[in-house]
Amino acid sequence: MGIGFALLPAPLIIGAIVQSRFRHLGRGLICFGAILTSGVVFVVGIFTVPEIHTGDLPGRLALVAASVILMILCDWVILVNELRMRRSAKVSTLSTDRERP
Repeated sequence: MGIGFALLPAPLIIGAIVQSRFRHLGRGLICFGAILTSGVVFVVGIFTVPEIHTGDLPGRLALVAASVILMILCDWVILVNELRMRRSAKVSTLSTDRERP
C-alpha cells in the first residue's frame, strides 16, 4: 500500500483544520482532496472490474460498483454545497454593495 495511501487524505485533513481560520483556503483544500480521492477510486474501480472472476468473489463487483457510486454521490454533494455557498456569498456581496451610498 505504501505512503500514497497515507498522503491521499492529507488535503482533506489539512483543509478541515485550516478552514476554521482561512475559510476559502480550507474549502479549496477539501474540494481538491475530494477530487484527488475520486480520481483514485475511479482508477482503482476501472482497473478492478476486468480482473473480477465470477467464481472468485461474487460480491466483489457489487462492492466496486458501490464504491464508485458512493464516490459520485459524495462529489455531487460537495459540488452542490460549494455552488450554494458561492451563490449566497455573491448575493450577500451584491446586497451590501447596494446598501452603500
